[in-house]
Amino acid sequence: MHNIASMSKELTIKLDTNLSMFTAVPHPGFQYLGRIERGMEVGALALTPQGDYVQVNGCVVTPLNTSKVLSTLRKLQARYGGFVVPKVEPAPAMTIEEFMPSAPPVPVHVPVTVKRKKRILVMPE
Repeated sequence: MHNIASMSKELTIKLDTNLSMFTAVPHPGFQYLGRIERGMEVGALALTPQGDYVQVNGCVVTPLNTSKVLSTLRKLQARYGGFVVPKVEPAPAMTIEEFMPSAPPVPVHVPVTVKRKKRILVMPE
């Protein structure tokens, strides 16, 4: 097969495949690179705006070991050429409102200190 690299039985990447079955749920900013197989798990290989590699299966996003993915992509590049391993500058961190505009506000927890009253024994006269 063309454009397939396998680092071991646990990680196989295939580029230029149909990823529509894995990407039904939109993930803004993700760059889809190909299909990844990790043992029995199959999904779309994506690069996040922060520069992390993830496996996407619909709404489930699983982080991957970046060094293993890069090693496998380099093997693909050396074997078949024709593409460059993506280099992405990390995007600035987003607030929860930017990431999920419809999300409820995050509650702010203020520390509370409780001081107990001292009990004073008063003797009757």
